[in-house]
Amino acid sequence: MAEEQDNRIAVLFVNAPKRFVQKTCDTGDCVIWTGATLNSGYGSVWCGGRTTTAHRAAYFWEIGPIHPDLDVMHTCDNRLCVNPRHLLAGSRKQNMEDCVAKERQVRGERNGQAKLTDDTVRWMRHAVANGMRQADVCRALGVSPSVVSQIVKRIRWSHVA
Repeated sequence: MAEEQDNRIAVLFVNAPKRFVQKTCDTGDCVIWTGATLNSGYGSVWCGGRTTTAHRAAYFWEIGPIHPDLDVMHTCDNRLCVNPRHLLAGSRKQNMEDCVAKERQVRGERNGQAKLTDDTVRWMRHAVANGMRQADVCRALGVSPSVVSQIVKRIRWSHVA
């Protein structure tokens, strides 16, 4: 099994430095980075005289140069995966659209910085729809008029029904 794993890794990483390959673990699908990580959960590696993400380095070594304006995206959604077959270059917009489509973004009350909850947002919309003035909602909740207006218009917290 170990030899089979080594052969698969050798096929995936023809151009990566040996020290990079030694910090990977083949799971049969994803190839997991076992070296240093960033606070964001992505692998971290020294490449080209600076620190970069391990998946970006893997893409560079095995697929080719990446325009500085492009992100390297995971098709497997595993931040530690460095399998070149799971990596695609795309714009920041494409990366964010992929994140939203797969519901990986943290929004609403799941955001640790959120001051409101889904229930508060529902109450706010209900109160304004039933005649409560937005200024009174602002005072009751301690939020700004623009926040109330944007929530009522579903510009903010649009995911809450």
